[in-house]
Amino acid sequence: IACGQTQLIIPGDYASTIGSTGDVAPLGATNQHMQQEYAASLLTSSGLVAGDQITAIGFRVADGDPSLAAQTVSDYSIWMGVGAFSPGHLSSTFADNGSGMALVRSGALTISSGQFAGGTGPNPFGMIQLAAPYTYAGGDLLIEISYSGFVNGVTVDTVYPYANSLAETAFGTGSGATK
Repeated sequence: IACGQTQLIIPGDYASTIGSTGDVAPLGATNQHMQQEYAASLLTSSGLVAGDQITAIGFRVADGDPSLAAQTVSDYSIWMGVGAFSPGHLSSTFADNGSGMALVRSGALTISSGQFAGGTGPNPFGMIQLAAPYTYAGGDLLIEISYSGFVNGVTVDTVYPYANSLAETAFGTGSGATK
């Protein structure tokens, strides 16, 4: 997460450590709809405090994957809001999981060459700028991402399973999701 010029790695203990696995969302070749929720304690221990404005979110290419090729994705939308349930308890219905979800980015997403560098990891984080900053109000943060597939997608560096009481991800199509 970026707050102005400051980049926060969540969870912070993975800033310079390769994740335990990889996932094709949120930079994969297929259409995807996902939600990620982060517990307030995880966010604050990583440096995010109520009142901070989130201006971008980032992901890094998994160890050993090539860089994400320059391309334009026709639709990449991001919403942020307060989680209605604590991590580990997301509903299988996306609409039930958030409160006051704000659309912070929508429309075409252009990826430039080198924006998401690959190779031997841990790779640097590539950032996706938000069209409107999101002011973190405190509490659990829910991020929802929906996108049309990348022509040349990559796997991102992830940590699954992470402590379910601190973070949880749900995947699905439309408003129905599976965990």
